[in-house]
Amino acid sequence: MINKRELTGEKGLRFDEIFEGQLASGKNFDVDPDIIMRKLGLKKERAVDASPYFNAASDLYNIPRTGWTDRGISKEEAETVGEHTEAVTDLFYRLIDEIERKRAEDGKIEKLDREKMLKMIQVHDWPEGAGAGDQVVYNDDPVEEARLKEKKEKDEKEAMENICATLGRHGQEMMDLWLEYEANTTDEAQIVKQLDKLQVVEKAFEYEKMGKAVSSKQFIDSLRVRNKIYDPIICSIVSDIESKLK
Repeated sequence: MINKRELTGEKGLRFDEIFEGQLASGKNFDVDPDIIMRKLGLKKERAVDASPYFNAASDLYNIPRTGWTDRGISKEEAETVGEHTEAVTDLFYRLIDEIERKRAEDGKIEKLDREKMLKMIQVHDWPEGAGAGDQVVYNDDPVEEARLKEKKEKDEKEAMENICATLGRHGQEMMDLWLEYEANTTDEAQIVKQLDKLQVVEKAFEYEKMGKAVSSKQFIDSLRVRNKIYDPIICSIVSDIESKLK
């Protein structure tokens, strides 16, 4: 597997179907940044420059996840925000059918908008690559946590507005997707948010098995206390991970 930090060239980072979470495995090629628009369901138009979409996504591969570096994992070893986005995308493909089946069994007949959810996954961390950074807000002091949360929200909204200002007439669509994710009021946003949290638990478990100073249980307990995971399929996977802990 190629290290994403080494995938640089004259045209910048090289990705294979970046918005499907597929990394090039030893292949030599350059990506046409127009692929970003296609994966976001945007029509290619002569007057639209696709490079801002490419830049917004590729910048995330230069940012190590703060939650891991804070726990002593080196920046070279730590998962990047871009890798996190790939992993959440993979989780979506892995679980969405099962999530939908369970919803139907529970009487929720309205189908999830899968296309919107995939787009939402791709853009949900864009602000982190545009100056906001990967800010961790969880804190034992509720007052301090509220302050950190307020700062993060302000910084990320400003960064996302700056990104979307470069996207022409599609900027508002990307902004609306991000705002919907942040508001966490629609079924689609709530599932994507929980997949985002599940990925953190899975990655923590992976690091823990590698002998890193990471506690999966700490992440799981924090999510439960804050009621961040409640979809039955996602909860069952978290419980399965918990059962494997020493």
